[in-house]
Amino acid sequence: MLLSNSQGDRRASACELDGEPDDGLTRTRTQKPPKPWRVFGALALVVVGLLWLWKHPLFVQAALGAAPAVGAYVAPAASSAERQRPTQQRPKHMHPLAEAPRPATSSSAAPPPPRALVLASAAPLQRSAAAPSPRSAVCVCSNAESGRGHVDQLPAEVLDPSATQQCYAPDAGMRVKCDNPIARSVFCNLSGQTDKCFFTFAWEGLGAFNPMGRRWDEDKVRRCLSPDRGGGGGGVAGSPAPVRRRALFLLGDSTSDSIRMGVEQVAAHAGMSLVHLAVGCCPWGPANYTLPDVCTCHMEPRADTIISLTTEMLTKEVRRGDVVMLVSRFDVIGREAHLQWYERVALPLITARGASLVLVRIWNGMNGVCNRNPDLPMCWARPPDPTPESLGMEAFAAAHRGVHVLDLSRILCSERGCGNRVPGSSDVALFDAPHLSMYGSLYTAPFVCAALAKWGLV
Repeated sequence: MLLSNSQGDRRASACELDGEPDDGLTRTRTQKPPKPWRVFGALALVVVGLLWLWKHPLFVQAALGAAPAVGAYVAPAASSAERQRPTQQRPKHMHPLAEAPRPATSSSAAPPPPRALVLASAAPLQRSAAAPSPRSAVCVCSNAESGRGHVDQLPAEVLDPSATQQCYAPDAGMRVKCDNPIARSVFCNLSGQTDKCFFTFAWEGLGAFNPMGRRWDEDKVRRCLSPDRGGGGGGVAGSPAPVRRRALFLLGDSTSDSIRMGVEQVAAHAGMSLVHLAVGCCPWGPANYTLPDVCTCHMEPRADTIISLTTEMLTKEVRRGDVVMLVSRFDVIGREAHLQWYERVALPLITARGASLVLVRIWNGMNGVCNRNPDLPMCWARPPDPTPESLGMEAFAAAHRGVHVLDLSRILCSERGCGNRVPGSSDVALFDAPHLSMYGSLYTAPFVCAALAKWGLV
């Protein structure tokens, strides 16, 4: 794969003088005064470049004294037999930086390792009489003892030293794309630039200038939201009935592309068909909201059409046993308006059909300069505290059967704090404030798999 076309661009630019093509004739190079429009144009480009570099402040979710904010989602009062059904208390997420693991309740059960991430559990979707095993064979992997493949933070549920599959194993192709300072801005940055099912529109800041962004195309969107169910058998007398694959729908804004590589690995190991749709700045849900950055979904006149088409395709394609994952920057999906919308629109076509809804709380973000300078003091942050959005997600999941919260907010944290490298590795995990690199995306796979296995979904 070609990494850069910069040399060719330089040769092309060298054949131009004052914006006119070189016709091969000898010219007398005279000193010309700069044209006013060029001066102002150059200054404008410098200003835009500086704003682009520094548009994201240090994205630290470290609230002092976290408490539910006014307008946070509050679970509605039980008004049906389904909500009156007693449910098991959902344990809180635990992390190495949180309190120490609780001792085992019996002498035969050993406590988990002190560095393990104990994921939250919930009542799994009942597809069989046998309870699913938390240690799913789909998720079992080994951690390299040393070297770049070794990482510090991994869920205890997936670790098995005898497993042939490594939990974090970037291949040589990924090293070429991500370790080259020129190529990684295009190929290693998972913000939609390399995803065929990522779409933008004219109002969205990145899409207006990103030549690799795909403009909204209804036919392509329909294809992206159509799972490959596959399946064999049937059609021949005496042959077993066709077995159709389950689907894993990954929906959101550009941050959903950041975990696409990790989720893709989980889906492949579980034999599921991955369906991904990312719309720049507009995750599936209500569109009339604003964010403190370049995202302008509320300014897009076609936002309602985009969301309606996604809803139409989910209504057509979601089946029992499928999983729908929602991801958005700043955890927008945990806002009150979004959760009310999901209660009204998403639950009837997902959980009511026997599928599961997973709300993803994203990781700590960093300033864009931390991509090339990950060890700067400004590139370290405190572990994030609960936010109104995260508390809203938890309340929503507790109130509705078949809804789960996947908390990835601390996967880049260690004893030192939350940084910009894969813990225990020198690999840069974040490309800019909300977007992961290929390294960061691959690193999410064990966490995603462990959570889905815990809930009986893989």
